Amino acid sequence: MTTTWIGRRQTRLEKQLAEARFPGGVGVPSSVGLALSLLLAVFCACYLQQPATPAVPAAVVEPQERFTASMARTLAASVAKEVTNLRVAVTSPAAGLARDPDDLLVQLGEVYPRWRGMALVEGAGERMIAARGEPVPLDELDRTSLRVASIRPVARAGHGVLLVATIPLGSDHNGRLLVASLDLSSSEFPLDERLGQSVLLVTATGAVVDSYGPVPATGDRVLPPLIRAAAAEATAGRSGSKVGATQRDGSTQDAAVVPVVAYAPLAVAEMSGTLGLSLVSVSHASIDHDESQWHPLVPAAALVVVAILGFALVRAVLVGPVRRLRADAIAVASGVLDRTIRISKVVEVRRIAAVIENCRVRLRGEFARPNRRSALGFAARHAVILGTAALLAWSALVAMTVGVSVPAVPAAAVAQRGVEVAWIADSVRRSLDEGMSDLKALSRFSARNEEPALRTSMAQLAGREDRYRSVYLVDLTGRIIVHFGRPPLRAAERLPVDEEGLHQYNTSGRLPVIFAHRSLPDGQRAVVAEFDVEHISGLLRQSAGRARIVDTGLRTIADTEGYLAFQELSDDSLRRSAGEARTRMSGASVMQSPTGPSIVASVAIGGSRSAAMLGWVVVTEQLVAELNLPGNELRRRALVVALLGMVIALLHCGWHELMFVRPLRRTAAAGERLVNGDIKSVIYPVRQDHIGTITSCLEICRQALTDGAHRLGDVRRPRGRPAGIPARPGRSAANPPKHALIRRES
Repeated sequence: MTTTWIGRRQTRLEKQLAEARFPGGVGVPSSVGLALSLLLAVFCACYLQQPATPAVPAAVVEPQERFTASMARTLAASVAKEVTNLRVAVTSPAAGLARDPDDLLVQLGEVYPRWRGMALVEGAGERMIAARGEPVPLDELDRTSLRVASIRPVARAGHGVLLVATIPLGSDHNGRLLVASLDLSSSEFPLDERLGQSVLLVTATGAVVDSYGPVPATGDRVLPPLIRAAAAEATAGRSGSKVGATQRDGSTQDAAVVPVVAYAPLAVAEMSGTLGLSLVSVSHASIDHDESQWHPLVPAAALVVVAILGFALVRAVLVGPVRRLRADAIAVASGVLDRTIRISKVVEVRRIAAVIENCRVRLRGEFARPNRRSALGFAARHAVILGTAALLAWSALVAMTVGVSVPAVPAAAVAQRGVEVAWIADSVRRSLDEGMSDLKALSRFSARNEEPALRTSMAQLAGREDRYRSVYLVDLTGRIIVHFGRPPLRAAERLPVDEEGLHQYNTSGRLPVIFAHRSLPDGQRAVVAEFDVEHISGLLRQSAGRARIVDTGLRTIADTEGYLAFQELSDDSLRRSAGEARTRMSGASVMQSPTGPSIVASVAIGGSRSAAMLGWVVVTEQLVAELNLPGNELRRRALVVALLGMVIALLHCGWHELMFVRPLRRTAAAGERLVNGDIKSVIYPVRQDHIGTITSCLEICRQALTDGAHRLGDVRRPRGRPAGIPARPGRSAANPPKHALIRRES
């Protein structure tokens, strides 16, 4: 009967000591940590898979896509510039062109020599008035848009593509039309024979109308379908690439080649009509079948072992002892005083168990031995730290092995990088040479004693071309007569003695000053154009990674990142690459830099006497870790997995430390103060969980020691102050707060 009564009291007390469910249980963090770790192991096994089938890395395809898109933009911009210059010349009244048709064509031919043939026609192109140069195909005129400037391509078998531009002259010329023809060709595309590269100009149907490099063989069954598909995509205005099927390379037995076709449309802005042409580049990338494969089952299995061992350790050191202590504490608080409390080897649990045992003995009216705190044993915090450290060690191991491994760079990616940098250097060279051509065109106005036309053309040039920051006229002493654009940076001093040329004005200072000059026919003046360094830096941004232009002293002239002007190259690998570029056409290789292995490529800017006078070299570097390679993707994924492991480890540690370990240690400290004689300080539970139940049971024992054993078995509202918190002065019953003195009537 007594046993039944005590059991009822214990059951009633457990109901009064309500505990929150998830996430309040002492075993919840370890269970959640185990579940998350096992899920991470499954994620690791799936996420770190590397494709076993050989494929062309994106690090090989992406540079070719950028190279093709840049070529298409440059070619289209060149055509647009020629047409715009011609249109401005014939429609601007300030140009001062002759009224006579023959003289007009002669003047235009002298200023714009790239146009192969010109003709003046009237009557919607039915009657020719004057002609100069090669015959213009009038039958190819776009007669539906004769009132606006238009351009149409004409494919010539074996002779490339001829562009036919139609420009209305306006009412001053009785509605006549200027028809001019221009070759759409450029023999300056940098190609690499090792890649089997070729650049094709194709129509919407995939027919090749012009080519640079080897043309696909007639019996080739792989490339023509890819080229047709690329032409269809480019005609729709899209850029991209197509990768063909793997083919065995006849030169080696272990390697295979894959054709890569990149495409981009040729779109001339602000022109009526459509070119209907696309630029397609073809290359053959080598791949290796014996690529090493990564097996993610090893770290996944290691994580499973670490998670299970950590779970078992926390369960054995924290969860099990706390649950046994809870049961004993509820039994004593219910009035079961004839059973000895189980003493654990865990430090915090043993301290609380000793306190409860002391209370049990005193409530039985027996003599209790003084409580002697012992530091021997295994702390619950140590178990949590060990489990956390094991998971952190696993994460660090994954990050330091898979996460820092640098993959091998395919030879095709290195070679394509060299081609890309050579194209950038050629773009800078063309921009500088076009500056010289613009100055030559301006000097022709002075030859005809057309001073107003000269100044008007200078103003139009400074406003139309973003490559210039300033265009101005100087005398023999270098004094500026008139300038257009921003204020010049070059000091007012004599120009170099040569008639024309490109020069770097300074080798120190805040900003590099690059200018082109040409003497006018009168011999007393010269026209000068200062180049905008930001425009030159923009030309370098056609490639990935960092690109710089350095002068003969390896001082930085332009950079795609923040830099100090004329800062010398400090990296030995970059200095060596820039020095080698002066003795060869181009080169790219993988070098070790302070930031890690990088593809370093350097190309000297040459090709013309004016540009070569500067002695500039384009130097680029791109970290191997930034390449879109399967190995880099695996490395990034490994870092993600390691980061998730660290998050789970910190969650495991923080949850146990904040929710259980610290409250357990606070409860142990409060219980020891109770045993040492502080029976007035209330022991408040922090949360309604297992630790809170143990704390509440200690409070019941404190009340029983104060008021008698009849207080056992029931939860009473504690009166007094929490343990460890001193009473606030002036707040006793004899000195109540002011709000207690306010009368109820008020």
